Amino acid sequence: MHPGAVREASAPAVELFSSGGTYSNLKIVGQIGDLYIVCASGEGMVIIDQHAAHERVNYEKIKNSYEGQGRAPSQELLMPKVIGLSPYEAELLSGHLASLASLGLRMEPFGDGSYVVRSIPAVLGNADPETLVRDIVGELSEGDKEESLSGKIDRVIATMACHSSIRASFELGPEEMKALLAELDRAEFPHACPHGRPVARELTFGDIERMFKRT
Repeated sequence: MHPGAVREASAPAVELFSSGGTYSNLKIVGQIGDLYIVCASGEGMVIIDQHAAHERVNYEKIKNSYEGQGRAPSQELLMPKVIGLSPYEAELLSGHLASLASLGLRMEPFGDGSYVVRSIPAVLGNADPETLVRDIVGELSEGDKEESLSGKIDRVIATMACHSSIRASFELGPEEMKALLAELDRAEFPHACPHGRPVARELTFGDIERMFKRT
């Protein structure tokens, strides 16, 4: 689903905003394209990718819960989902059932290479179990054979975070945008999603003036 492993080191270690401060200190102007949150900063404007931002927040929620408690909260499916896999996929998945259960995704063999999904991570809400499982299998199959278990877990958590995050064409109200910015302030790596994409970009007044050839 996503190329390459999760690389937390790709998140910038410096302040994103030239004027310093936090996401919560930004003045929300509005939302465009039902995807980007536009804010005014002390030195210009900041554009935030709502999906990347929510992905970062959910990634840290799942990972912190897994590392702190040894198990992420899950929600039982009212109607367990049976998923048919190829022999290779079924064998690959069989070696990770315990780790996935600790992340809230509980599955059991159902015969002929099929698995039945009993629960999914609570943070995923109404995510489609089959799409989630197939994307996770894709991540596991693309990983390096020598990759550590912790590296594989990080990749799976990043995939789960992506499934649980708000998408494009999703309108947010003022309070929802404000809450998302506050969540970013509590994140350890708030300036990049778990796949290394930027959460926000700043255009200073100097950048804007150059765009309009005023300097």
